[in-house]
Amino acid sequence: MLGQDGLLTLALFYLSISPCARTLTVLALRPSTVAQRPPLRSQQVEPEHGWGLPVRALQIHLCILYFLTGLGHLNGEWITGRILTIPRELDLASLMAEPTGATPLWAAALAVGLLLFEFYYPIFIWLGRWRYLVLVLAVAVHLGVGIVWDALPFNLLMLTLNLVWLRNEHGEALLHGLAAMLGFNWEPAPTRRR
Repeated sequence: MLGQDGLLTLALFYLSISPCARTLTVLALRPSTVAQRPPLRSQQVEPEHGWGLPVRALQIHLCILYFLTGLGHLNGEWITGRILTIPRELDLASLMAEPTGATPLWAAALAVGLLLFEFYYPIFIWLGRWRYLVLVLAVAVHLGVGIVWDALPFNLLMLTLNLVWLRNEHGEALLHGLAAMLGFNWEPAPTRRR
């Protein structure tokens, strides 16, 4: 339904209306040095105003996007599992079809599972106790679909947009962990006093 360019435009729109310059700038990403400075997080930082509306709008937009994608997939190819064809260059087509040419039951179950994920994502993501399970399923779905159907950039962008559901402390821990794996020290830029 929404191509990679449209999804990137959506992400840039929400990034442009959100006050995230203090955390998500190039200045906040500094190469690690031998003598590490203490992170600036030790100071008490006041939350920026205006962050709630863009986040909530993106969350609602993602729910609508998943639901409409599920509606677009309601056809015979998805319900029967024929959509899960493996590209010919992998030469695994013999695993997808039974000798009679019928689609195996596991392929149909996987396709229906993907449909159910798209339909129930907008419901269970709002429930606090189910949110992280839905996010783990989203990681599995988007990485699997991205690798098998050779659409990894689009699916990685969808995973990046799904970070909007993380709590602040979990999001910061994830950013710190990813930056440390890449050899950077992620520190918020100092706030300006007025």
